[in-house]
Amino acid sequence: MTLPDPARRLRRILLVDNDRVIVALLRDALEERGYLVTPAFDGLEALECLAADLPDCVILDMVMPKVDGAGVCRAIKEDPSRRHIRVVLLTGTAAEGEATLRTLGADACIAKRDAARTVEDVAEILGRLESGGAVPESVVGGEGLQPRQMVVELLRENRSLAHILRVLGEGVLVVDPASRVTYINGAAGRLLDRGEAACLGVPLRAILGEGTGGALEETVRRLARTADGATGDVVLSCRDRLVRFTATHLAGAEDGGGVVLVLRDETALLRRIEELSALNELSALFITAGDQASMLRLVMERVKTLMHVEAGSLLLARPDGQALTFAVALGDKGRILEGKEVPADQGIAGWVYRRGQALIVPDARNDPRFFSGVDALTHFETHSMICVPLKTRRRVLGVIQIINRVEGPPFSTEDLNLLAAIALHAANAVDNLHLIRELRAHSEGLEGAVRARTEELVGASQYKAQFLGNMSHELRTPLNSILGFSEVLEQQLFGPLTERQARYVGNVLKAGRHLLALVENLLELTRAQAGTLTLSLSPVVVAEALQRALEAIRARATAKGITLAVEVDPTVTALEADPERLHQILLNLLENGVKFTPEGGAVRVSARLTGGEWLEIAVRDTGIGVKPEDRERIFREFEMGDAALSRQHQGAGLGLALCRSLVEMHGGRIWVTSAGEGQGSTFTFTLPLRQGKSASRPSM
Repeated sequence: MTLPDPARRLRRILLVDNDRVIVALLRDALEERGYLVTPAFDGLEALECLAADLPDCVILDMVMPKVDGAGVCRAIKEDPSRRHIRVVLLTGTAAEGEATLRTLGADACIAKRDAARTVEDVAEILGRLESGGAVPESVVGGEGLQPRQMVVELLRENRSLAHILRVLGEGVLVVDPASRVTYINGAAGRLLDRGEAACLGVPLRAILGEGTGGALEETVRRLARTADGATGDVVLSCRDRLVRFTATHLAGAEDGGGVVLVLRDETALLRRIEELSALNELSALFITAGDQASMLRLVMERVKTLMHVEAGSLLLARPDGQALTFAVALGDKGRILEGKEVPADQGIAGWVYRRGQALIVPDARNDPRFFSGVDALTHFETHSMICVPLKTRRRVLGVIQIINRVEGPPFSTEDLNLLAAIALHAANAVDNLHLIRELRAHSEGLEGAVRARTEELVGASQYKAQFLGNMSHELRTPLNSILGFSEVLEQQLFGPLTERQARYVGNVLKAGRHLLALVENLLELTRAQAGTLTLSLSPVVVAEALQRALEAIRARATAKGITLAVEVDPTVTALEADPERLHQILLNLLENGVKFTPEGGAVRVSARLTGGEWLEIAVRDTGIGVKPEDRERIFREFEMGDAALSRQHQGAGLGLALCRSLVEMHGGRIWVTSAGEGQGSTFTFTLPLRQGKSASRPSM
């Protein structure tokens, strides 16, 4: 066979084919004419040769073990330093299709027929490439090939699997026993920030660095000593990410085996662990803090660090609710703001405070709710922010806001949920400290009044003050943490709960709230009896007040199959009273009715006018009834009805005592009637329609 004289630019040839006969024939024919031929027998060996020395031309078989011809061709043509190398592809079947072959960027494609014709075709193509002549765009010699159905089906399946691996969300790497990469999909390339061409044939240590790559190579070596299908799992830090590598040994593969590595980005898990650690740290701070100012500053400093933000602030509502005060302001100009007030009806902070809703604002300056006065004062520029309410079950105490992410992605829903969880704990802690201060102030006042009368009562007052103070600290403080964590779990801010977990969390919340209600009732009763509890009088629509109280206990009544009913005389419209205290009275009476009424019973509340200027409200039930000798006793503190029956129901005997105190504060009266045990009860109270005016009290 006569070959054209070789041009210097194509003098060095890299010949790659796993068919050693073809390699020997082509090598002899090319070296006969002065070409320098380097043989390679698989794609991985070809990549090693390319790394050692760049040839002028690569003659490359399409189907090979480890790394196929397509992978080697892409590694050449996608690398700017190798793109000048001419590539001639050899294919043994027409099944690949000319379009597929040409999209790889090869300079020519030759069909593998008999050995003599293949040598002639290679010689002709090399001659054309050297002389600058036209190279056929079709597969040279391809017209004589017939697609073989089995090959067609296998290649189709191979393309389908390759496509699945390319679009798979998890990264996939295949390495040989020497830890060199023989395959990488798109997801793995994105995780490692490297393309396929830059990874094929490269050891893991060179791609990932000495630390991470070395640890992975050790895993590969360990698996090489195990049975086929053995797996290993390792989590490593990789380019500022936490990546889990799951390795599976392929000992039975025909090409000598290797390891498949599945890569999963667990950076989010690392952040979740950091967030939970921060929540745990803050919870401990909330429990042990005694000084509100110090506690809030420490909380905000931790939030600023955790959220990677430029500035952050915590604003507390003024007692009248008309303004928000900067309790803590962090950032370059934070000290300027501390102690200053902003109107509660302006700005994003005001919007969140009034509605009690958390908010992400990606572009603050273009948000119509944005109040620019604070930035004007501090010469600061707000771009984006998250603002969440400091909210307890009873009220909104203020807001927390974080401003301008310093690094990382924009604010997300996960950031909002984390800040909302922190705010929930902070609000409960602030509320707890407020109540402790109120309790201490009340105890001190009570102690002073008793001391002025007699030494004996002074001792009793000291005991009571100590008891209430200890109770507040020992019960409310852990309850604050229990309820805070339980509410976070119930709202599923950090992931879904199973049905059983949700039920258990519900039980914890129910028990905690019951205990909290007992403590609050005791504190309310103590304040009422001491005269420190004040009424905020306003017109109250009676029908609406009754309906509100019924709705509050409807769920518990429905659970027991108890029928609820309301009856309001048409002549009843409104009265002057404290809406919240009236709601407490109604709620306590209705809760007792539901509690002490067996399943399938009924509770009915009615309202009518009596005596001209008095409103009479009655709560009737079909429950266990009240003995005549107990009708007065049950209105005393810590007293309940029949002991045997009372043990079946939760309670501390404070509800009716509190009802009596609140009714009497309004100038009214409360009593109970009952036909006897098992005959139900009727709790009735009267209130004057207008406060501060004398009127004849109606008889019972």
